[in-house]
Amino acid sequence: MPIDFPGAPTNGQIFSDGDKTWEYSTSTGAWKLRTQTVTGPTGPAGPEQHVTISSNAPASPVQGEMWFDSDTTQTFIYYGSVWVEVGTAAAGGALDSLSDVIITNPANNDVLSYNGSAFVNTPLANIGGAGNAVTTISTSAPASPSEGNLWFESDTGRTYIYYDSYWVEVGAVSTGEVNSSNMDGGQANSVYGGVTGITGGSA
Repeated sequence: MPIDFPGAPTNGQIFSDGDKTWEYSTSTGAWKLRTQTVTGPTGPAGPEQHVTISSNAPASPVQGEMWFDSDTTQTFIYYGSVWVEVGTAAAGGALDSLSDVIITNPANNDVLSYNGSAFVNTPLANIGGAGNAVTTISTSAPASPSEGNLWFESDTGRTYIYYDSYWVEVGAVSTGEVNSSNMDGGQANSVYGGVTGITGGSA
């Protein structure tokens, strides 16, 4: 059935026929079908989300809750049963949640070391020996060194390794019968255990 549009329409004039509506435009000289907007029913409101700002994780968190750690400035979201840091691509959970990591009474300067069956936290100062080199930077030799420890003497720029109860300079090659690790320039009671003087070979 043909549509009987009004005669001599004006710009912006609205005309409806059934469930359709047109608008007249003088610039085009034509009626333009208007887009129909249908608004559906409003869905149920989702759970209210908020961000907790605290140095401690919120108690009894709900799924999707967020927490900003004011001590570390890290942001976490509660997912599953753990707090997962936002922006970190990880499975979530603390480091010691891994089956081969055991952390007991952690402290500053602790490192993870493998004890043969698991990674455990150990003070950095205790790592040494058995092929593990610890480097000390100071003007005086470290006390109670372990075999293989390194010492960088900051006032001379020399580096030593502790070997066979002596500090041996790294890169120094001994010649003759006098071991370079036992020379200290004639200083008595030296940490090197050196001699106090050299005669120059006189009889």
